[in-house]
Amino acid sequence: ASDALVMRGHSIFEDRGTHIVQRTPSEPRFWFGNQVIFRALPDAAGDALDAFSTAFPQAPHCVISFDLPQPEVPRWWADLPGFAAEHTEVLVLDGAIRGPALPSGLVLRQIVGDSDWAQVVALQHAVSLSQGYTPGPAHSHYIDAKFARIRAACAQGGFAWFGVFDGSVLAADMGIAWNHRIARYQSVETHPDYRRQGICAALLVHVLGHAQAQSPEAMPVILAEKDGAPGRIYRRAGFRHRETLLSLVKEGY
Repeated sequence: ASDALVMRGHSIFEDRGTHIVQRTPSEPRFWFGNQVIFRALPDAAGDALDAFSTAFPQAPHCVISFDLPQPEVPRWWADLPGFAAEHTEVLVLDGAIRGPALPSGLVLRQIVGDSDWAQVVALQHAVSLSQGYTPGPAHSHYIDAKFARIRAACAQGGFAWFGVFDGSVLAADMGIAWNHRIARYQSVETHPDYRRQGICAALLVHVLGHAQAQSPEAMPVILAEKDGAPGRIYRRAGFRHRETLLSLVKEGY
């Protein structure tokens, strides 16, 4: 539900009975925007691969996800060479959010204008390199297309992006989308020079306050890699585990 919220107006969700096909025509390099989502574990690897290849016959990547609360990695995963099993925790906030004040000298404000958005995109590129993605046109195109979509969504409403600035330099940024039901955080990134200062935790509080001012009944949702450091930050802020998502992923580059 939160993915559909974030991708509204861009992703198409096609019900194929045993599975859902999510496709994002404007972003073919967005792996998780072009995937198949099963409602139950298929009996064999071939069933999963056939569903994906039927939906995306030309795609260099493959993402097979499972819309189950706590899915187990299927036994037939060993028959999928080149795939990684990715576990993503869905965390929700039931009470008040907790977080520190912003460190002295930094300014938190909404992202506006060409210069701000250019810094957001540049930070995304820099963080991707630190995460091991090989620089190249495919990944650059993915990031550029993603933030062109996000900037347009912010202009339309129900979506906002915020940055923490040290003078004119972007130290961290974070987005959020919301409707009457869900407020979903997006793309939390902090420049390596500004980590371990509580900036991310401060952003969590401010960004949620903006969304709740528009939609006070929305349930805050954030996704985090299982057992990763960001998840520990979110838990200290008051988030708790709701479910774990499983995807079998073969990267496209």
